[in-house]
Amino acid sequence: MKVTIIGGGVAGLQTALTLKSLGIESIIVEKDNALGGKLRGWHKLFPTMTPAEEVLNPLLDGIKDANVEVLLSTEVLAFEEDGVQTS
Repeated sequence: MKVTIIGGGVAGLQTALTLKSLGIESIIVEKDNALGGKLRGWHKLFPTMTPAEEVLNPLLDGIKDANVEVLLSTEVLAFEEDGVQTS
């Protein structure tokens, strides 16, 4: 079984890593040309003022190390009984 995760923001990245730790394969479908969602455009996180890259980079490294399949610049067009249809 492979789980399709729609969106490659922080929640999608963490979901893929959690699933991987449980032995479940996933694929991330992201409409933008890069992972990270809104966090890519942030400088620091409130209220701790943690640099955004200190949160994002370990997630991106984890996705790469876990060999999670990623489809960039791809949108989900429809849900089907056996998966999703993408553009």
